[in-house]
Amino acid sequence: RFYVVDGGQNPAAPFVAPEREPGTRYPAYWQGQFQGWLPRWDGNPEVLGVDSAAAGHAPIDLSTGAPIGGLIGPLDHRSGRYSIVLDADAPTWLPPHSPPTPSVVAAGAPDQRSTTLAHYDLRDLFDFSSPPGSGQPAPMPFALERRLGKISRGIRENLRMPDIVAISGVENELLLQRLANRIDSDAMSDGQPAAQYRAIAPPGNDPNATNLGFLVRSDAIVNVGARVIVDKIEQLGSNAFAQAPGGGMIALFDQPPLVIDTRSNYADGSAWRARVVLVRLQSLDDIDADSVRAERLRERRRDQAQFLAQWAQQQQHAADALPLLF
Repeated sequence: RFYVVDGGQNPAAPFVAPEREPGTRYPAYWQGQFQGWLPRWDGNPEVLGVDSAAAGHAPIDLSTGAPIGGLIGPLDHRSGRYSIVLDADAPTWLPPHSPPTPSVVAAGAPDQRSTTLAHYDLRDLFDFSSPPGSGQPAPMPFALERRLGKISRGIRENLRMPDIVAISGVENELLLQRLANRIDSDAMSDGQPAAQYRAIAPPGNDPNATNLGFLVRSDAIVNVGARVIVDKIEQLGSNAFAQAPGGGMIALFDQPPLVIDTRSNYADGSAWRARVVLVRLQSLDDIDADSVRAERLRERRRDQAQFLAQWAQQQQHAADALPLLF
């Protein structure tokens, strides 16, 4: 599957596809009043999905920006977007001098100079102990163990145990370390080396919500030491405030952005340092509503983005500047 943008009919530039027009959802109202000064998107579905192999057509691999024609097939609707199910005999064509097709690159050997990173959203992983009146879910112990096993398998088999895993949606650091231990035990049971993940998940501003965290590999490289060393841990904007939807002030971030300074060690004795930032902005739920609450949510999300932009800009000129990975 891939996505295309309708290029229209322009003989002067037949392979130049327009971008979707900028603008808000149509129509744009605020407190019941039409907002004519806001740019509006016309709603045309210019971005279409293409399922090239569903009906027997040979799979098509394209690079970003490659033009393609002859897309013929029934129009389907999947995941909120229209998709073309390509006919088996559709006369697809690519112009000469198209961008090269992407190729699969195998992961490097453990002794090569590479650092792998991934993000895993656990979507509210809680333990089986819930404080009275907190409203937190409290899964049964067997259900928690089963879920930890599924997450462990995903990190080991699908993500292939990256050097650094950014984690969203975990209750606390103790539970994240429990996951790290489960990954090690499952790996050794399958004849794999233990990653010896270190769990990092400081508490956020909402004691009843989940937190952000990292799993960082600390298994040893021969004659070098730990694979990844964390030199610094910091939460951004933990004491910053924003206007609450119902009035008053609330914390700018329920889950303050989490920053770790890392040093990846390689078998040849060299090292690579980076500053890794995990961010979770204000949720988009109900953010487009025509209400005072939605307006406050939009302002909060904007303030969060501005805070992070200013911080990132300052990092470019800091004395201890490092490569930033968001």
